[in-house]
Amino acid sequence: MNYTEQLNSLVSEWDDNESSESTPAWSSRLQRILFHSEYRYTDYRQFSSEGAFPKRLFEWLKCGASTQEKQALLRAASALTFLDRGQMRSLYRDGFRRILLPWLMPLTPLALRKNPKSHSSIVVELRRHVLVSITDSFSFSDFMHENDLAGLSRPHVLGEAADGVEAIVAALPSHTGIVVFEDLVGTGKQALGALKALRARTSVPIYFLPLILFHSGQKALIEARTGLMPFKFEGVFLVDEGDCVRRNPTGKEPEDHSHVRALALNTKTRVLERNDATDDPPDNELGYRDTGGLLVTAHNTPNNTLPLFHHRAPSWSPLFRRVHNCKDGL
Repeated sequence: MNYTEQLNSLVSEWDDNESSESTPAWSSRLQRILFHSEYRYTDYRQFSSEGAFPKRLFEWLKCGASTQEKQALLRAASALTFLDRGQMRSLYRDGFRRILLPWLMPLTPLALRKNPKSHSSIVVELRRHVLVSITDSFSFSDFMHENDLAGLSRPHVLGEAADGVEAIVAALPSHTGIVVFEDLVGTGKQALGALKALRARTSVPIYFLPLILFHSGQKALIEARTGLMPFKFEGVFLVDEGDCVRRNPTGKEPEDHSHVRALALNTKTRVLERNDATDDPPDNELGYRDTGGLLVTAHNTPNNTLPLFHHRAPSWSPLFRRVHNCKDGL
């Protein structure tokens, strides 16, 4: 079956039946989505056996119980932010050069930090710090490769358990600071658990660098930092509150968000149903703790993104199926 042709045929019928000239052409929406599928969405390789993107999109739209639901699904797909592999590599470079270097070498002039001759001194400075990640989803090998940082030790993985953090801290060598990495922070729950356990066991400076940071997580980190847990942090890519689908929106929101929110509420029984004995289904139709995310990365779909995009259920086919851990929360 040629799924692109099937998709084009479906949305052409919608365009033919539209009476309002103010409504965006469904075919135009589809072509924009298919453009990204050809050049960028191929970077998403989770469960590749489920087929190429046009097939997954066709099966996903078939989950709609009515034409209105199918159209809302297409609106939702066009509202997604997708970070491909090239963009993820840019985050590794930007986080290192724009954020981490000024933290660790604040007295070194910018021009000198950019000088290739100073690169060895940068590596030496990094070796004086312990490098850790909260989960193993942060690709330290990519970080080292993109920033030409050969010779650094692979970071420890903290995890959520405080006893695991205690064992890691007890085994750490003499150091002047700790740099904590993570690929994505949604609500901040998992990150704060690890950071609080870390701060309770060491007094050296802590620098936290998440590649992607949702607004709700940023707010939680700010509150923790201004309390009894001082540390520095900055996200490389900030997902603003206005970029998320809110359960109770305040002020103006993008037009598509109201359609996506109604879609999530109307389909939650089907979307959140447990698929099989190995499944740990989401418990919130707007994503973990109501995050309302519309974000997918080349590495995976965060559980902060609406489950209608990523969860497989008996009567629901995902668009970007997520590889999940049991009871994980970002």
